[in-house]
Amino acid sequence: MGLNQPDTAQTAFTQGETASGPKAALQATHARFVLDTGNVDQARQLAASALAQQPGNLVALLVQARIAGLEKQPARALAIYRQLAKTNPGRIDITFGLIDTLGAMRRFDEIEPVLKGAEQLAPDHPKLLYYKARLAAERHEWSKVRELLQPKETFLSEMPELQLLYAQALLEIGQVEQARAYLSPLLLRAPDNDFVRILLARSQLAGDDPYAAAETLKPAAQSGQPDPEVLKLYETAMRQATAAAVR
Repeated sequence: MGLNQPDTAQTAFTQGETASGPKAALQATHARFVLDTGNVDQARQLAASALAQQPGNLVALLVQARIAGLEKQPARALAIYRQLAKTNPGRIDITFGLIDTLGAMRRFDEIEPVLKGAEQLAPDHPKLLYYKARLAAERHEWSKVRELLQPKETFLSEMPELQLLYAQALLEIGQVEQARAYLSPLLLRAPDNDFVRILLARSQLAGDDPYAAAETLKPAAQSGQPDPEVLKLYETAMRQATAAAVR
């Protein structure tokens, strides 16, 4: 039951609300469920109600931290996660929430010790590889990103976030054709992602193919509100393509 059977889950929550007895745990679980379905306002109300009955309810506090992150209030989310980490040591979900929040705040130096703690809690968790690679990428340690992800190359198609980091690392260290091979399918999967589009165009320009770069950028450059970086790169691609045509 849950996200796979939302109607059944919602019926169960409704029935639970009408039953007698304490409601804090039920409302906290319900809050997490509706947040997972995208209903932030209802999740906020349910979490607040659960905490009014049981101030230390872990699930409700985690919901509040997630809502704070979604609503661009990282300082509030960070305060909740830090308090929860003190009172609930060993919870990997709290640790990951803390890492995500520090990343959103670009406090990367503070992530490293938290990441080491996460490795002790769950050394084989797949998210750890992403966090390590992301941290190296933020520091522009592209060779390190490649070293971390290359052993997982055959599985990257199943993990778009890692595939994108790996492609960017390949591009930054000059392995242009390999980068392009990863970026092309990523753009097909996410045609509205300007960052992927920019990286693919950069790889095409680096591979001396300005025509392809211009075609890659054209849909985004001619959209209603184009990203300034897209426009700048599109103009570069068009200039290079024009120059190549008159040679």
